[in-house]
Amino acid sequence: MRWFRASPVIVSMMMLGACFTLYDVPNYDPYVWENMGASEFGTFVEGLISSATIGELFILIPAILADRYPPAFVAWSGGVLILVGYGLIYMGWSSDASPRVWYYMTTFTFAWGTAWLYAACFVTVVTNVTKAIRGKAIGATLACFYFATSWYTEMTEYMFRNGHTTAENVAARHLFIAGVVFLCGGGLYKTSAADKCTGADLNLVNIMRCMLVLVVLHFCQWLMTGGVGDGDLAHFFAGDIPFFFTCLYPIAISATVCIILRNVAVFGVQFHKLPESEGDLGSAAGSSKRNPAGVSNPNEKFNLWKHFSSHAKELFLHTPQYLPVFFLFVVLIGTAQTMQNKYERINQMFGSYGEDMLPCGYHSMKTLGCLTTGALADSPAAPRRTYLLMCLAGAMTFAQIIFALDSTFPILCDFDIFPGEPFEKIPWFITAFSSGSLLTLVPVVELDWFGVQNIGLVHGTTMLGAIIGQVTLFNILGSFLELGEINYICTALCGGGIYVAPRL
Repeated sequence: MRWFRASPVIVSMMMLGACFTLYDVPNYDPYVWENMGASEFGTFVEGLISSATIGELFILIPAILADRYPPAFVAWSGGVLILVGYGLIYMGWSSDASPRVWYYMTTFTFAWGTAWLYAACFVTVVTNVTKAIRGKAIGATLACFYFATSWYTEMTEYMFRNGHTTAENVAARHLFIAGVVFLCGGGLYKTSAADKCTGADLNLVNIMRCMLVLVVLHFCQWLMTGGVGDGDLAHFFAGDIPFFFTCLYPIAISATVCIILRNVAVFGVQFHKLPESEGDLGSAAGSSKRNPAGVSNPNEKFNLWKHFSSHAKELFLHTPQYLPVFFLFVVLIGTAQTMQNKYERINQMFGSYGEDMLPCGYHSMKTLGCLTTGALADSPAAPRRTYLLMCLAGAMTFAQIIFALDSTFPILCDFDIFPGEPFEKIPWFITAFSSGSLLTLVPVVELDWFGVQNIGLVHGTTMLGAIIGQVTLFNILGSFLELGEINYICTALCGGGIYVAPRL
């Protein structure tokens, strides 16, 4: 029974680690931009990035469905979207089409497919683990999710070292990764309350330690080589580490398939749903706060829009503690997404030192934020979670102050005054760490307040705040304001987050 309890969580981690790069590339690959004849600072590239990030954040619909239906079906539906999106790019349909809005649509399609996978795995994890390990389980799962960029980076640097590529070639390399969704999706299921997974079942502490080792290796490889891979295994940093990541990918997927086959052999093909007795989330979570995510009448025909609108009204109008959380996501995650999407301009701001280090470091620091905050969220000795939120808002504010000052006084990032690479990236890394921490901590807070029954609806609604923040700061304000001006606005907004966080 231990494997039965732990396997859906392990499968969730493996699948997210294998498939996150489906949205991440080719939208951040300058070589793809070059082959398409696009400027790296042009509106077309910014439109591609926006299509991808908005699609990835729009988990609301699949998360609601994952609350109500077996998560395996949600994951497989995402796999269909991924195959359609990348298939159209591979066939050249979107790149040959005019206007280029069709490329935005195909990009959004495969990115949204990743959101369906994210929603299925997220709901699976939070539903199946005990309350005592929620933070670590969410942190480890999201760490796999955000660290997955290194899978693609290390493998392609080792296996495709010419550097230049096209959108069609990138799509072809990702189509087989999309098959992982169909291969492993059947391993996602919900267990009953009596079969909740514990930290001992998962060996969760060792999983988090392994993730830290991978992050260290990743930083080591990029710091020593600047991200350059080499097929010569005599070159340890450029050869052996990428080779290790290349081998780790099929090993992890094979292990996932073996776990699924073992469960099928022992228990048969079945999908488990939470019993109806767990429906009242407020009481199930032991919370005296108002419960906006109660269970609908099981005999009533399900209407997704009606379901969302009725519960959203409860969240925003009758649950006062939810509004500050939503505000924090709009401001802080919106700021983080803007800084992530503006990495080329930030790189230029810092004198273009360590160009290849920026995307790698951002995702690695985001991973560290997930792991660190996940462990703190479960620790009885840690500060109150509202104080942790305040500290993260303060860290984000500090980073934006540095960005804003540098835009006004460029000498601050001169190597004669500011320490050398990679230390000139400190504010960007702080933003990444805080972003990963918030994406881990906020779901834990939501689970404390509302329980697990409709956590997909609650967290999917919160993720809409991240989309609002990105669209406002990156797409709207970024279209007519300089980066420095946006940094001053973000500084003021993040400072407001410091005031709001302790009042939850």
